[in-house]
Amino acid sequence: MEIMLSEDLAGCRVEMWFELSLSTGETGSEVAGYFTDKDLATEKGRGKGFFGADGYVEPVFVLTRDGKTGYLIGKEIRLDDEAKTIESVRERALKKLTAEEIRILGLDKERCGESVKSINTGQKCSCGFEECPHCGDEY
Repeated sequence: MEIMLSEDLAGCRVEMWFELSLSTGETGSEVAGYFTDKDLATEKGRGKGFFGADGYVEPVFVLTRDGKTGYLIGKEIRLDDEAKTIESVRERALKKLTAEEIRILGLDKERCGESVKSINTGQKCSCGFEECPHCGDEY
């Protein structure tokens, strides 16, 4: 797919093709071809696998311009919530610092206020500290 990184995809379409795989042994298999007709793929694979086994046919999605050459499209994926990941990394890093280090670095100022609501309630500060490094109070 790297070949397509800067390519203009105008005129491309997504099609469903059928991938024919043949067993090569007890645990292995190899792709024997791609077809637009499932029945044709099934017939081509009949008896061609390991010990005369039939091939396995499954649908795949392909990005193509001409209907003859294409690129496999994997399963649907979604980007992780990057802001949430950054916050998680930040929180893990803050937990490694002492209250004094946090104050010296000025990190206490941006966390005080909203996160320090439940003083002396027995709950942890929203940042997860037993002793809040933002204000020094214990929970």
